[in-house]
Amino acid sequence: MSRMPMLELFAGELRRLRGDAGLSQEALGERVNYSASLVAAVEQCRRPPREEFAQRCDEALRAPRSCGSSCGTWPTSAAALASTSTWCRAAPSPTRD
Repeated sequence: MSRMPMLELFAGELRRLRGDAGLSQEALGERVNYSASLVAAVEQCRRPPREEFAQRCDEALRAPRSCGSSCGTWPTSAAALASTSTWCRAAPSPTRD
């Protein structure tokens, strides 16, 4: 899959999980210690997520973890999708947006 469809898939899954949890972008941002503007940027495919961001979203949204494509299954959580995607920025971020 090319870069953009994977990013769109991640963004859609994040929006779906957030909506299912009944959270606004601001509320999710508060729970994961990132800004609402970063949540919006990821959901709108304007910024790729860092793996740490995805993991925190999984925890906040209680998304099931998945072993992802390495086990022949599609990732079912934001962090699993991010960890199996080459576009995810895995480098640690010293500051939050």
